[in-house]
Amino acid sequence: MKRLHQHSATKNRRNSLALGLLFALTLSAQAIITPSVLAADNAPKNKKPNSEASSQKTSSQEVTIITSLPITYYLGTALTANTNIEVKNLPKRGRHLNGQANFFTSRAEKLAKTFESASAVITIGKLWRDDPLFTAARSANIRIVEIDATKPWSSTLEGISVAMTPAQDSPWTSDSHKSEYGAEAAETKPSVFFWLSLANSARSAEIIAQDLMRLVPGEADTIKSNLVGVRSKLMELQRSSELALLNASDITVFSLAPELVYLTSEQSLFVDGSF
Repeated sequence: MKRLHQHSATKNRRNSLALGLLFALTLSAQAIITPSVLAADNAPKNKKPNSEASSQKTSSQEVTIITSLPITYYLGTALTANTNIEVKNLPKRGRHLNGQANFFTSRAEKLAKTFESASAVITIGKLWRDDPLFTAARSANIRIVEIDATKPWSSTLEGISVAMTPAQDSPWTSDSHKSEYGAEAAETKPSVFFWLSLANSARSAEIIAQDLMRLVPGEADTIKSNLVGVRSKLMELQRSSELALLNASDITVFSLAPELVYLTSEQSLFVDGSF
C-alpha cells in the first residue's frame, strides 16, 4: 500500500506539473497577441498630446498604416504610440487567414478610399505567400509602401527565424507521407505563426520600427523609444516563461496544434508527438 501511495503521489505531482506547463505555454501564446502586453504604458491611442500635436502639426503630417493581423496591428500600435501615425486594422475585428482574400476581394470598392489615404501596409508576405493585404492596397493606391514584418527589404539584413510545420504522426492521420506508425502525415511547410516565438516577435518589432522611422523620420525618436519598451516587455515575458519551466522536473509534451511549433522550439521542449 505504501508503494502504491508513493506511486500515486508521484503521478499526481507529474500531472500537476503537466497542467502547469500547459497553462504556462497557453498564457505565453496568448500574451504575445494581447494589446496590454505590447502597448505603451498609459499611452493614448496613437495620438500626440494636444500641446505637442499643435506644435508639430506642420512638421509631421498624420500618416495612416494598414494591418490585417492581430500581431502586426498590436506591434504597429505599440511602436507608434504618442505619434501622429494612425494604425488601422482591416477588418477592424480581424479575420481568419483563410478568409482574408475573400474579404479584400469582395469589399474592394468600399476599401478603396481607406487604401488611397494610407501610406503603408504591414504584411507578412515573405513568410505567408498568400497574404492578400498588399495586393489589395496596391490596386487602389500605386504609391503605397509595403512593410514586411517577417523580413526587411534588404539583401544583407536577416528576418525572423522560420520553423517548419511538424508532420502529424498520429495513427489516424491520412495524407501524403507515412509516419513512424504507418499512418500518412501531411507534408511539412513553413509555419505562419511566427509570433508565438518571443524572439521572433521582438525581431519583427525591430523590422517594423526601422521602416516606420524611415517612412516618418519626424517620429523616429518616439518610435525608437517605443521599440525599447516593446522589447523590454517581450524579454520580461521570456524570463517568466523560462522560470516557470525550471520548476518542472519531468516534462512530456504532445502538441495538439501545429501552430505551437515556434513556442515549443524556443522553449527547447522535445515534442513526443503532434496531433
